Amino acid sequence: MPEQEEIGTYAQGPSAGGQDLYDDMPMSYNLPAGEMMGESISAYFGNFFKYSLLAALAVLPLAVWGFFLFRNVDMYDISGFKSLGYQITAIGILSSFLQSIAVGAIIYGVFKKKSSQSASFFQCLGVALSKLHRLIGVTIVILIASVLIYLPFLLGAFIPILGILIIIGGLIPILMFLTASYLAPAVVVVESKGIFESLKRSFDLTRGNRSKIFAILLVFGVVNKVIDYVISTVLGGGASPTMESILDQAEMSMWVNLVITVFFAALGAVAVALVYHRIRSKLEGLNDLELAALFD
Repeated sequence: MPEQEEIGTYAQGPSAGGQDLYDDMPMSYNLPAGEMMGESISAYFGNFFKYSLLAALAVLPLAVWGFFLFRNVDMYDISGFKSLGYQITAIGILSSFLQSIAVGAIIYGVFKKKSSQSASFFQCLGVALSKLHRLIGVTIVILIASVLIYLPFLLGAFIPILGILIIIGGLIPILMFLTASYLAPAVVVVESKGIFESLKRSFDLTRGNRSKIFAILLVFGVVNKVIDYVISTVLGGGASPTMESILDQAEMSMWVNLVITVFFAALGAVAVALVYHRIRSKLEGLNDLELAALFD
């Protein structure tokens, strides 16, 4: 199979053979957000247990930590809570790294499924681990860039009256950046590009469809929060709470939230893979088998 750089694409231009492929390929594509959400849900439930198990890797440290915490915590010993902040921070960092593995593994699984091939849990995991440094690098760069983008707006909070408007307005460039870099993990997994190359490639592929990607993120995010709110309200109701009942409710809420997190993390990763697949297939004229062959 020829090297990937030899394939003339929307992003790369003419092939090595000199043929100009722009004549046969559309320069833009209008991504159907609603259709992509429906396809993502269908694809997720079609491989529910495998994708959920992969997504569960990201919350495994939190689940283990929470399990032991609720069996050793003393609600009447305030000093025992002093180290919780450090523990939660460490767990959060570890979960972020594991989330990168889960996303990469699910993306690979979705791609193989689109080409009517199968990939086992361990095959998906192996591919993600082989690209772990790039997946984590992309996650770190996106996080740092988001902080740097928002920092000037956060400083604007000290301006009287306009401070709150400036803080809210600062979310706009962050959302623009996140939608532009949305496909970077898929680029890492499928094209094996470096960190910054993957981000640049994502910017190219998402151009013209970032509002659609934002719509997908918004709908899934709102549904996530609504479900979380309803369950929290149900678990929080009842008679006057005691210390013991508060602890029991907190543990139950933790397990429910972990399940919700796994569900939407897996669904989100499936959506990334399918959006990337759809955009490349439409812009570059590649069919399912040609896209799947990029892993060979």
